[in-house]
Amino acid sequence: MSIYEIHSLISESKAISAANPQKSYTLAEKALKKSKELKDRKLEADSLLQMTYACRVMSDYAKCFTLVYEALDIYESLGNKFGILKAKNLIGIIYFYFGSYSEALDNFIVASELIESYPDPK
Repeated sequence: MSIYEIHSLISESKAISAANPQKSYTLAEKALKKSKELKDRKLEADSLLQMTYACRVMSDYAKCFTLVYEALDIYESLGNKFGILKAKNLIGIIYFYFGSYSEALDNFIVASELIESYPDPK
């Protein structure tokens, strides 16, 4: 499987995550497996993050934490600011769902600081 095909799996997973989170999770899990086979750490983290989004829709917050922190570790090891930003934002959202507002705010602040330093205006 090529990098392009893994990107396609992740994109398809994103497109259906709200309507069919279980299938979204399965597609992202397949992308994760293929990313590991190719030893592409960025795609591995992207796959984990997409799995987290699917788990969020399914309200499986314990699994969300496991997956998103694993993705965050990879993004940090790669120095990928945009990935860190996405992971920190999602961590903040999950903490917010749990009512842990202080932890949520801490993660939102980190994400906000990263986005301000990010050159892409989108």
